[in-house]
Amino acid sequence: MAASRLPPQCREQLFRLLGIYLGRLAPRLASAEHDRIAGSDLDFAFVGGQREGEVSYYRIQAPGLLAEYQDTHRGSGHAHTVIRSPGRDFSTLPGWLPRSAGLAVNALPLEP
Repeated sequence: MAASRLPPQCREQLFRLLGIYLGRLAPRLASAEHDRIAGSDLDFAFVGGQREGEVSYYRIQAPGLLAEYQDTHRGSGHAHTVIRSPGRDFSTLPGWLPRSAGLAVNALPLEP
């Protein structure tokens, strides 16, 4: 759902939530990402329960940015979050290194 279709209070909460994700980045990178997506209409998707311990998943998407939360372990308190930059992440691997090598690389470029 486009953030512009959400009630103002929900839209404000969505932007605060995205700010938490961006706040985990280095300040210079966080600022650059914020400036880059400013004015974009975010998309938000949610599936799952509404009570603590129920399986849930959400994603926040903007052009070139994806933030996700997943808790599918039914009450175990084992959740995963990720922020990535589709189309720009994993592009720093050397051409000779196969992606199947399983090496972790920075999800966002070190320099904007």
